[in-house]
Amino acid sequence: MIRDLSQTLEALLARPDLPKELRETPVSFEHPIDTFNPPEPTINLFLYELKENRELRSNEPIVRRQNGSALIRRPPIRVDCYYLLTAWPGNLTGSEGALEGHRLLSQVLAALARHSTIPADALVG
Repeated sequence: MIRDLSQTLEALLARPDLPKELRETPVSFEHPIDTFNPPEPTINLFLYELKENRELRSNEPIVRRQNGSALIRRPPIRVDCYYLLTAWPGNLTGSEGALEGHRLLSQVLAALARHSTIPADALVG
């Protein structure tokens, strides 16, 4: 499930209606530690936290009746996934590299903000 979410976010950033540069920018899910330094411009989506969403929690069992019997299941758990979004400018350094990273971040935020929920045709898995 979590892998599917990550791949869905990656697919959202590769949609054909987005700028070509953004669509073609690699997406990484690695931990952005000191040694993370991709040689080309890269978007990094690091999943750093998972929390149960207690507001959406349901304690009501799911009952499905079939052929005179009942199948009782626990309700699904609802989880919020928190990603750290960073943009890496590749080989550019200094102010030029920082500004390139900011530009790339702006494109990613604009692409993600277009949708209040993930469109069905973008879902992976």
